[in-house]
This record gives sequence, C-alpha cells and structure tokens, in this order.
Amino acid sequence: MSNLIRKFLDLPPSRRNILIRALLLEGSVRAGLSLLPFPVLRRLVGRLSANTDVDRPGSASNDDLAWAIETASRFVPRSTCLSRAMAAKLLFGIYGHSSLLKIGVLKGEDGRVLAHAWLESRGKVIVGGPDGEYTPLLTLE
Repeated sequence: MSNLIRKFLDLPPSRRNILIRALLLEGSVRAGLSLLPFPVLRRLVGRLSANTDVDRPGSASNDDLAWAIETASRFVPRSTCLSRAMAAKLLFGIYGHSSLLKIGVLKGEDGRVLAHAWLESRGKVIVGGPDGEYTPLLTLE
C-alpha cells in the first residue's frame, strides 16, 4: 500500500470525509473554471454556498476546512488561488460557516497587475492568504 493511501486511511473518519468533499469541490470548481463563463460559475458558487441549511455533515473547524482545501489542491491539476477560494467557499457553506470570497489586484514591482483570490471568515484570512496588500475588487458573500 502506498504511503499516500496509508496516510489517508490513518486520518480520523471526520477528516477523511472533509478531505473527500474538498477534493470533489476543488475538482468541480477547477473544471467549471475551464468550461463555464466566470459570471455563471460565480453565481452558481454564490447560490450553492448560501444554501447552508441543506447539508450539515457535522462540526468542523475553520482550520480543518482550510487544511482540507489546501491538501486537496495538491491533487487537482492546475489548481489556482481562485479554484481553491471558490471550493473553500462551497465547503464552508456545506459546514454552515459564513465566509467571504475576495478577489483583488496588486501592482507588482515590475509594473504588472497581479490578481489573487482568498477566503475570509470572521475577519481572518482562512484560505489563500495574499502576499501583499491586494485591493479587493470583488467580494462574494
């Protein structure tokens, strides 16, 4: 048995469940970013993450959810800060946690405009902490 599978099986069942959900969400969002216009995917994520009363599979901390998204992103090809933040927004909604998805820009040292997406909960960056002072352009509640 590979070391990776052994590590997965050694996780407590609650963390395994969260990780499986995160993998499915991250993969789905990544595919959605490739196949759908961004405004359509943004509305879909906003609608789905707002419906938090549908499925509350148990308690999970912000740290557990962030860990699952960051771990899942290592196994999803072409994962980006945007796909991670959108998947995290959905995962947080599933577990009944409020969050804000933010997309911002920053002028780099070479003059190029850089974009970044991250997720905040209770005023704290949870997923995708920006390296620098990004000016938020879009916030998805």
